[in-house]
Amino acid sequence: MRTAQAAEILGLKPDQLLQIVHQNEIEVPKDVDRYVWAEAHLDQVRAAIAERRRQREEEASASPQGLSTRQAAERLGLSYEELLVFVREQEIPVPRPGPLRHYAFDETSLGLVRQALAALPSVPEPPRPRGLTTKPAETAFINALPERGHALKTPVAVLVLPLPDTGFLASLAELSLTAEGKSRHDVLRLLRQKLWSRYREVSTNPDAFPDEWTVLRQLIVPRSPGGAQG
Repeated sequence: MRTAQAAEILGLKPDQLLQIVHQNEIEVPKDVDRYVWAEAHLDQVRAAIAERRRQREEEASASPQGLSTRQAAERLGLSYEELLVFVREQEIPVPRPGPLRHYAFDETSLGLVRQALAALPSVPEPPRPRGLTTKPAETAFINALPERGHALKTPVAVLVLPLPDTGFLASLAELSLTAEGKSRHDVLRLLRQKLWSRYREVSTNPDAFPDEWTVLRQLIVPRSPGGAQG
């Protein structure tokens, strides 16, 4: 299908659709100078829109109780991805109020991050956590599960961050899942397996993990006997 038709299906204007494609580096094949769209490309656009909406909701929900991750990163002089990975590597306690459990940085948690940064060996300014790189993180997508009885509602957007000399790190912020590997393919495969393993673990006792179960049910659905998603 052509761009105008794809935009109509998604409820967007053609220029809005192309902007999303360029911002998220979604690869759509071309026939001479025109894009040729398939349903898989539309799913990637939907996932990119959903991820941006999630980020806005995170910022809005965190503001009454603390700073969102992006706001805290700006105050600390770090990128969003660097702060997210650093907090997890250093196991810094950050409040996560509300049903979606987004980070809400208060003065205490900001102070703990500053202390952890100050304890790192001297590095050129601005200071950056160990193991991270100045290369920007990329958005990638998990498109399927390693088990045929369940399926993803839509491709799941994850962040992939290059690590110097060691490979890549992928993260799914909503569930605090991360994976490291030598290639992008490796980290996506490992994170996909972690996502499925976490779903199986939480689904056996969802009452013990109500917030995670809410997120997981939004991502994963059982397939019907006929093969369609339930």
